[in-house]
Amino acid sequence: MIHYSNNSPANTYGEEFYLNTEILQIPTIMWHKSSGNTLGVTLVATGSSKILSGATKSLNITYYDLADLSGNIVGKVFTGLKIFVIEDQELLFAMSYKSNRSWTMPDYLIAGFGGLTPCPPLPTATPTPLPTITPTPTPTPAPPTATPTATPIPVTVTPTPTPTATGAPTATPTPTPTSTPIPVYGSQVYFGSIASNQAILAVNHPVGQTFSLTLDYTITAGCDNAGSDGQDYNSATSDFILSTDGGSTWTSINTANASVSGGNYPTAQADSQTVTGSTTISGITNVGLIRVQGIVDCDFGRNGKNGFVTITLASAAVDFGTTSITCDNQYNLDCSGLTHNCV
Repeated sequence: MIHYSNNSPANTYGEEFYLNTEILQIPTIMWHKSSGNTLGVTLVATGSSKILSGATKSLNITYYDLADLSGNIVGKVFTGLKIFVIEDQELLFAMSYKSNRSWTMPDYLIAGFGGLTPCPPLPTATPTPLPTITPTPTPTPAPPTATPTATPIPVTVTPTPTPTATGAPTATPTPTPTSTPIPVYGSQVYFGSIASNQAILAVNHPVGQTFSLTLDYTITAGCDNAGSDGQDYNSATSDFILSTDGGSTWTSINTANASVSGGNYPTAQADSQTVTGSTTISGITNVGLIRVQGIVDCDFGRNGKNGFVTITLASAAVDFGTTSITCDNQYNLDCSGLTHNCV
């Protein structure tokens, strides 16, 4: 159903189609009854007016047939209602949004090809009778006869000595089959993430291995009393601490301490101390619980303090299979901030 409305539907006087002058163009439909070779179908009101009778005379409605340019009727035009009604099923199907095609199809003309030839009847199969099997009777066993009693004859058996074989071939032992070992892909250990001045270890390709990890470290602390021209006492401390339970508890691995005595006015004093070493953690079944952290004193005021901590994941060993160290594997903390890189 297609309804036409003027710009102002409030005006009802004279607003209706004029007789059978209406033209409806549908440009996107490929109409199979079209006599031309262009896309689209043009529908016009045709013939004289007709009456669509209702239950009472007041419901009677005047309409014209709606047809294509070849006179094929596809619906109705209600001039008074300004409504086109499409009734052709193929045309409706092609116009529907749910349709998968925009063309119409003609009716099937099976008779135009001489009709259908029925298939010949299937041959009737004659069943072959199964052979009759006659069971063979089981013979009845004869009653047992009496067993005669034999008189035993005494026989003396002299054992023959077993000769000793000279140069007998040695039997080849059957080899014990060995099972093919299941390949274990190598795991990779590294510093996985950095948070709150802590570096958290991680592992790629975990296969249930137990790890032993060695960490190399360099710890430096420095201070001066330049702001007081050598008069004030000053000190600085740098620490390397380690946790094996995800940060719940921490253990101090090593510390660097620097200090100046003061009382040396007007000559400033400065001190710097560096500690290096390594530590090994064994029996690790969950690498993600291992955390390292550096702590440094920093003061850029009257009397300066500074320090840095470098921790390097130096080596790794496992109880089976292989493992290696990948990037990033170094942690650096100083008074300017925290970095991590690959060495």
